[in-house]
Amino acid sequence: MKTELAWRRRWIAEGKQVGAAIVARVSGSAPRPIGSRFMMTSAGDMEGSVSGGCVENDVFVRLESVLSNGRPELVGYGIADDEAFAVGLACGGRIQVYLEDQTISDVLDAIEDLIEREGLGTLAVVVGGPDVGSSAVLEDGQVMLGELPVAVIPDVLTDAAVLNERGESLTLEYGEHEVYLETVAPPNRLVIFGAVHIGQELAQVAHQLGYHVTVSDARPAFLTEERFPTADRLVPGWPDQVDIEFARNTAVVVLSHDARFEDPLWPSLLTSQAPYIGAMGSKGTADKRSQRLMNDGYSTDAVARIHGPIGLSIGADTPAEVAVAIMAEIVSVRRSPRPALRGIARRLPGN
Repeated sequence: MKTELAWRRRWIAEGKQVGAAIVARVSGSAPRPIGSRFMMTSAGDMEGSVSGGCVENDVFVRLESVLSNGRPELVGYGIADDEAFAVGLACGGRIQVYLEDQTISDVLDAIEDLIEREGLGTLAVVVGGPDVGSSAVLEDGQVMLGELPVAVIPDVLTDAAVLNERGESLTLEYGEHEVYLETVAPPNRLVIFGAVHIGQELAQVAHQLGYHVTVSDARPAFLTEERFPTADRLVPGWPDQVDIEFARNTAVVVLSHDARFEDPLWPSLLTSQAPYIGAMGSKGTADKRSQRLMNDGYSTDAVARIHGPIGLSIGADTPAEVAVAIMAEIVSVRRSPRPALRGIARRLPGN
């Protein structure tokens, strides 16, 4: 969303009206995920995509009408029929696209501020039913700016918190109202302790997945830009002496499998909000670590936060394969909270 908001800001500064099409719901094999955007202006500028090109021409024409009449619209697209110029998707899926005029919006201005300060919140927009077009910024369990139908606010706030934890966006039904909830979150972060070969591969995999990567090691000779070209930050020093925050969006991987390097980390790590903590070593090493920590007074629940042996069991052998296994486990843990949602995630009907 950050890129799209930058386009919006630039075009508005140029005196242009700005329309946006947002993928609000997906069923089947759709070409673009929920939250994808196609942006256009009254002068014909275009950026982004909602389908990879299948329906953008029709979306452009509809957005022109939205900019003209000011009425938002929810449009569905399915499989194209046999006619040569039919509008539809070639992939066999279905999508719903929400179209609106974004030229003037205090809510979007506030979302832009939320992104800049790396806050965690939600953009909520009524895309169907009564009050279509009403929107709000949700943060810290409350409506910070904007308006939503009063009847849906408690359920929307509850579901927004769940989706924040998952890092997901959805359109949910609350009686007559269809509400698009888009999670706005800071970049996921990965902290790697140990500038070893697996760490090099892991830094690259995490970078490809959009993570902000920090690598730390007490050996400056190992911690170089040449060895970690995709890392965002290199922090030399012993684990208990470095200035690194373990926040709720930060996964931590400890690759040293040496108590001298590991033990200084546990007081801050096991009391942190980090959703994932993994430590290298065999099952025997992991068992010894657990026993050592419990002997030091850590609770069973605290020790159980450490994933070890680290990574999903995929038969990984090479450093690159181990990196994939670790990253897969991090993604799995991040996506795992599945409490029931109060709204209904309706599947789009087939063609």
